Amino acid sequence: MNQKEAVTGGVHEGMMTTDWDKLRDKSGEQGTSTTWDDLRGEEYRGGARVEKVVAEQSEASTENEAEEPVAETGLAAQRLAVMEAAKETKRPVSEMEPGAIAQEYLGILRSLGENFSSPEGKSARLVRADGSVAERGYSGDKEFVERIYGLGGMKGEESVEDLDKALNLRMVDNILEVEQRWRDAGEEHAAAQETITKANERLDQLKKEGKSMGLLGKIRTFGARHKEKKELQAKISTAQMTMRRMEMKTKKSNEKLNQSLRAAYSEDYHYGNHQESTEHQNDQKYMEQTSAEYNQRFMHGHEEEIARAIELRKALLKMKHGKLQSERPMIDDRYDSL
Repeated sequence: MNQKEAVTGGVHEGMMTTDWDKLRDKSGEQGTSTTWDDLRGEEYRGGARVEKVVAEQSEASTENEAEEPVAETGLAAQRLAVMEAAKETKRPVSEMEPGAIAQEYLGILRSLGENFSSPEGKSARLVRADGSVAERGYSGDKEFVERIYGLGGMKGEESVEDLDKALNLRMVDNILEVEQRWRDAGEEHAAAQETITKANERLDQLKKEGKSMGLLGKIRTFGARHKEKKELQAKISTAQMTMRRMEMKTKKSNEKLNQSLRAAYSEDYHYGNHQESTEHQNDQKYMEQTSAEYNQRFMHGHEEEIARAIELRKALLKMKHGKLQSERPMIDDRYDSL
């Protein structure tokens, strides 16, 4: 399958271990940006304050004097706790309680959304064309946060700060939703390709066996061999249809990924202009460059965090829909939405 045909409109770093990686546009690897570690250090620790604390701790160590720890309160403390927990071995999601799943997922949403640069991504508010910031987000933002808290069985008063950032958190979830669809499509495509390979190998084997048989052997086994050939051909036909569907799903996922990343990072994105400006839309070089940059900023260095988030997200979907992901319709955008 041709790479350009399968990934039209998308710039997305591959993070899977299957041959499906070949379908991904690798131009995202060329993007450069401030790393998340840099941004996170400034946000949580306070830039110069980090240097001061480190210097004081070093001096205290030399003089064998105890140093009081720097206290963190509120949501900042929660985020630091999430980052510290990320350094430890993660529990299998299947062994976690609903509250722990919801809390960890929200923690990752907060983490991944901290470096958003679009007017609405930064403010978590509706931003008008003249640059003025409204006091609200969009319909469904707060309901999204409340739904996750509800799935985790958490109290409403705990959600005040998350409700305030609901638009930002929902933007992160939108990106993760598309990434989840992309990965699911890749896995199904790879499985279908393997089915075709094995079926063709068995057909070749049956052909060779038939040639090596005598006339009586061919007559005696004709019925069984004919039946198996028909079953194998049917498997191949079904797998080919699955591959075509997954290729289309991948193309749609890449397009939606671009849209979701632009909502999070593009300076052009605001209420009434949920796309690039006319000037930028007509500048192909700009569009390609920013697509790679936005993809890099979200994905690079966060692979493990994103993979974990998708595991948690699937568990939340099971809670929401009450059935296994494997039972979902093959193409159903609404099913994958929290």
